[in-house]
Amino acid sequence: PQPCRDFSTSLNYIDYVSYDTYYSVVYSVDVCLDNLFGTACADGFTDEFAYLICQEQGYQDGYVSTEYNTTYVTGNRAYTNFTCPEDYDTLLNCTYDVVDDCDGDEAIIECVSAIEICYPGEVRLANSMNETFDDDSEYISGYPVICIDNEFVPLCNSTRLGPREIIYICEVSTNFTYGFIGVPDFYELPPFTDYNS
Repeated sequence: PQPCRDFSTSLNYIDYVSYDTYYSVVYSVDVCLDNLFGTACADGFTDEFAYLICQEQGYQDGYVSTEYNTTYVTGNRAYTNFTCPEDYDTLLNCTYDVVDDCDGDEAIIECVSAIEICYPGEVRLANSMNETFDDDSEYISGYPVICIDNEFVPLCNSTRLGPREIIYICEVSTNFTYGFIGVPDFYELPPFTDYNS
């Protein structure tokens, strides 16, 4: 077999679940120990274990799944009775037993990440309103918001916006290449009610 690094993992896809603000992917786990991959059994496999494995794969969170407890994969080598020291931050400090097969269930984990609402620094106009006047001039007005930590937040009145910033906000939000702060006369913008609308 190909050599592998201790506690490197191979995740076997089981299911994908999407919610309003996050998604989770369910896996069974093969782990490399003593230079051989084997099935990770549920005995001793903790949420902390799952968290470290999911983070290594680029997810934000992870835990042991309680909804998927069927043995999905069987093999001729498995690892069980994982024991780790208190406050461990790497699986390399943990001990385990080698068995021929899981006596009970395999370890099943759910890796979780937030659904990206926006990318950092993204700007747009919230609660925007389109109006065409008698002289055929068209205005799209709204409240500028910027994406910080995966949510849109408003720019305060005290934010200093130069001509370039204003043009950029207008162009990415409306495809207009000109803009200004304020609204035209006799033009009433609705109250700012939802940053993410």
